Amino acid sequence: MSIPLGLDQFEDVPSLTHTPHVYVATTPLATILADATVPFKHRCRVRFTHVVPDRVTNLTRAHCSVCRRSFTDAQCPMCQAAPAEYAWRFALLAVDGSPSTADGAEAETEAARVPVLVSDGRGTDFMAAVAPPVDLTRNPATARSVLASLVRHLAGRDLDAAVRAGHIAKDVMDAVAHGEVSVVDVLNAIQEGSAEPATPPWRDVCVQSYRFFDTVFRQ
Repeated sequence: MSIPLGLDQFEDVPSLTHTPHVYVATTPLATILADATVPFKHRCRVRFTHVVPDRVTNLTRAHCSVCRRSFTDAQCPMCQAAPAEYAWRFALLAVDGSPSTADGAEAETEAARVPVLVSDGRGTDFMAAVAPPVDLTRNPATARSVLASLVRHLAGRDLDAAVRAGHIAKDVMDAVAHGEVSVVDVLNAIQEGSAEPATPPWRDVCVQSYRFFDTVFRQ
């Protein structure tokens, strides 16, 4: 399943609306995947298993507030302005326990999964406890905080505890903060140094289906 990280028109993203989703029934991902009704908002209970892009320094993009576009060049391709702000732009693969196929033996063993785009204002809400979106290539301390959040989401582990236990060397942490080592490499190092499997924790999220699935609120 492709993850549409190349969508740069922020006006195409559904608007953020608050839903007190603790009172909304949980919807399996398989039900959402089979429902063509868009836009629609759902409460889901999922685990996040992968992040794309896989380098922490690539999780934000320069954003032009005038043209309302994100870009990766040195200046906005529309108005030629230098970036004055940044926006989150990454995806998490969400998995739940519901079958992703309608029938057959495969449906009993394969969990439903869907990429969840974290971007724009929704990304700011999702990452509010971590940091505002900045140029992560120039902010290694913030990049480390983002990595710590991803380690909690994807492995249910504490990054600082893993460093203290010697599962991750300091030079590896420095390399991650500078985009030289992937998140997967860090997760593998944590797993190899631990006797217990690293398991992503369950998360209650509210997603809105549009042209893709977009995280809009996290409790």
